[in-house]
Amino acid sequence: NCVFVSVHFNHGSSSAQGIETYALAPQGTTRSRKEESTNDDARFQGNSRDSENIALATAIHASLLHQTGAPDRGIMRDRWFVLKGIERPGVLLECGFVSNPTECGRINQVAYRDKLAMGIVSGIMNYRKALSR
Repeated sequence: NCVFVSVHFNHGSSSAQGIETYALAPQGTTRSRKEESTNDDARFQGNSRDSENIALATAIHASLLHQTGAPDRGIMRDRWFVLKGIERPGVLLECGFVSNPTECGRINQVAYRDKLAMGIVSGIMNYRKALSR
């Protein structure tokens, strides 16, 4: 019952803010970030855990938003290298923008990072509860 969670902080314009959660894009689908699409969309194999990937993404994303009150940038699908080839449910989290001075200030606070950690843990626990029903 292992899960894979890759935690990151985003970079973009100085006004960009919020939390994004990524699950692996299934085989034959396109990715959410159109500007970085490659020709691997059709031949990419995905993995057999798609329903679990999106369930994990949904549970963690909702929990992060609840714990932090951060803006919701959505749940997206992509082919991040770190998610390719894993044989367990997995997500990539973008927990805020270090390029936004206000958000970066929050990220630098231990209390906010504790909220992020609690959001991730709570989301995983909610995901596990949903699977056991």
